Amino acid sequence: MPEKKGLLAVYKHGQGLWTRVTFAVALGIFLLWFLVELDGAFESEVVLMEGTVTVLDSKKSTRRLTEEDIASLEEYEKYGPLNIMVRIREKGDDRPLVEIKEEPVGSTGDLRAALAEGKSVYLYDDVVIDRPVTAAEVEIFKRYKQPEEKIDVAIGSMGGEQVSRDCAGIEAEIKAGKRVYLKGDVLRRTWWHSRLFTVPAVEVDINNGHIVIVVLFLLGAFAIFRVDNNPRNADFLIETESELKKVDWSSKEEVIGSTKVVILISAAFLIFMFVLDTVYLTIVRTIKSIFFGA
Repeated sequence: MPEKKGLLAVYKHGQGLWTRVTFAVALGIFLLWFLVELDGAFESEVVLMEGTVTVLDSKKSTRRLTEEDIASLEEYEKYGPLNIMVRIREKGDDRPLVEIKEEPVGSTGDLRAALAEGKSVYLYDDVVIDRPVTAAEVEIFKRYKQPEEKIDVAIGSMGGEQVSRDCAGIEAEIKAGKRVYLKGDVLRRTWWHSRLFTVPAVEVDINNGHIVIVVLFLLGAFAIFRVDNNPRNADFLIETESELKKVDWSSKEEVIGSTKVVILISAAFLIFMFVLDTVYLTIVRTIKSIFFGA
């Protein structure tokens, strides 16, 4: 009977069944492993916008504050506490900066008072504030965030209570004349993990990555089928199975007997090596005790 031809034709149907199926299963396991690793290689979220702004860089705790620095801090102080950590060197103090203990300063007024007394003020940490959100930035959020996704913010002041708002809610607060501050980085889903749709019956989100995985799986399965039905490969597997049928396999009793022999020999060798190691260690310790007194 002539062989059927075509992309889905099975070469020599029914021959070499076990070897051909085993070969296909092995390739399928490798394909699944590859797809799982591929899916895990993509981060689910990346930072769209950092939640804080560095107002002053401490330059690794060596930045000496000036009047200009304090003036720049005053622009932000009216919106909430700045939480400034500084080292204050008294006039005439020659100690290294690292020996001066850091302390918190409550306001820019305290900083000005220290400078007026002739003291030197050094930033211990960067001055970081919660990031104020603008209407233009909300438009950016809309492009990358789902409508129902929430963003942690503070309304009115940097030190305000943390609340969660969607993009529409943040936009409404800004239009009402209120200042909105981020209380953490704004994250966005990567393209791979971006949601395409939700299956209503099971409430499962389908992402771009899921579609790619399914397409690659189908292409991989078809490639495995073609490789398995390539005449050269199929003939080799068929011949392999026919040769395996000629093998005189050991009986159950012979396998059990051989296994017992292997276990006994392994145990005897283990005991022999243990005794040899113990004797060697005893000899070494005795020599050290006689000649070195240890």
